[in-house]
Amino acid sequence: MKDYEEFKEIINMDVRTFFPGEDKILQIVEAVYREKREILIREVYNTREKQFRDALVSLGWTPPPLFPKEKKD
Repeated sequence: MKDYEEFKEIINMDVRTFFPGEDKILQIVEAVYREKREILIREVYNTREKQFRDALVSLGWTPPPLFPKEKKD
């Protein structure tokens, strides 16, 4: 529970995802916590088309539904 309480104190968090090449995904997570700035850089290499969606999900992406609900008028 202590970790959760500390996590709530994060003042600002920014997540940026880049696709610098066909076989690489780069994600930069920047957080400000108790006036300290932390930067985490995560990279996923050698992704194939089949693995691309799974790699994005592992980096925090929420995929759209496969069958979106139709809008009712």
